Amino acid sequence: MALTITHATDYAPAYNPVMVSAVSTVRDDFTLGLAKTITVVTNASGYVQLTFSASHNLIQGDFVLITSAPGTEGIETVGYVTSVPTGTSIVTNIPYITGLSSNGTAYKYIKNYSCIVKFYIYIASAPSTALLAATKLVRPKFVAGFCNFDIDLSGLIQSYNYEGFAPSDVLSSDLYTSGVLLQKNRQSFVKYGYELFEASDSPIGGEAEFVENTPSA
Repeated sequence: MALTITHATDYAPAYNPVMVSAVSTVRDDFTLGLAKTITVVTNASGYVQLTFSASHNLIQGDFVLITSAPGTEGIETVGYVTSVPTGTSIVTNIPYITGLSSNGTAYKYIKNYSCIVKFYIYIASAPSTALLAATKLVRPKFVAGFCNFDIDLSGLIQSYNYEGFAPSDVLSSDLYTSGVLLQKNRQSFVKYGYELFEASDSPIGGEAEFVENTPSA
């Protein structure tokens, strides 16, 4: 997975939303990467084992989407990979049914795909002074066949103020990215930074996986 980030414009006042956008390589059906051609479907202790025509590059805990093709209609669903016997075969948690053929296609599937935004404010220019002010989970919208994320940074600082901090800690919702130190008590501007993380479900351990993108200051 990867995000192509369009950063907010420097010196954009927050009363016009300060927007960051990110375009993902995950498609709007939450699949990722090239199609994997299924050559053999077998019974692995009651569950579906798939063999592909080429290396699958999947690991235990990945999700797969089996798509429509004659012979695999009964298992057209999302399952996760419980084991990887070889570089061209996987065992899934999908119950095996009789009568399956070797036709079909599978894709890596990103379940519950989202973006986590961490929003920081700075007391001084040095990154060591950054204070995590807000964290937000953003669900994707779909544009031109891919997942996209739109993040309103000004909205995040407003949520920071809403949390009930003391008056001396209230920040202006005007955001500037360059050369301006933190100011308080409803004064003009705050220096800020943010990080974007891609997140998705992982059945191994039940915790989300996070892929960190390059921090933006």
